Amino acid sequence: MCSGRVDLSFVLRAFRNGMDGVFIGGCHFNECHYITDGNYHALSLVLLCQKLMAHMGLNPERLRLEELSAGEGIRFAEVMNEFAVSLQRLGPLGVGEGLQAGAGQAALTVKDAEKQLIIQALEATGGNRTLAAQRIGMSRRTLHRKLHAFHLEDF
Repeated sequence: MCSGRVDLSFVLRAFRNGMDGVFIGGCHFNECHYITDGNYHALSLVLLCQKLMAHMGLNPERLRLEELSAGEGIRFAEVMNEFAVSLQRLGPLGVGEGLQAGAGQAALTVKDAEKQLIIQALEATGGNRTLAAQRIGMSRRTLHRKLHAFHLEDF
């Protein structure tokens, strides 16, 4: 599957379900097998999600994107071992960040954190949706859908 098909909701659902980390492996940049440059989409998604995580008080290192090809089995194993060690160092989701309630309560605020991030970006750009979307790291169309979902169309 193309890493560009990974949706923000997939990543957030994993954290909401208590996963300590999420790993996304994709093609090397400029070597997309599907000619869609989906790996650049995945990079944008990871950067956006890491901003959300930081805003929520979760360590962004819990989400990792790595460029790998099918012929790099040894490198894949090394990267996965390194990620596992990193997650062990961070501790359980939520608890490792010093959040008393742990992962459950922290994950329930994902939508609120995303909404706040959008509001802050719109306020910082004087309501300019194009600039706000760029600032957050999402497309204008995605921002439009999020504004509708959060009932912020009139912002």
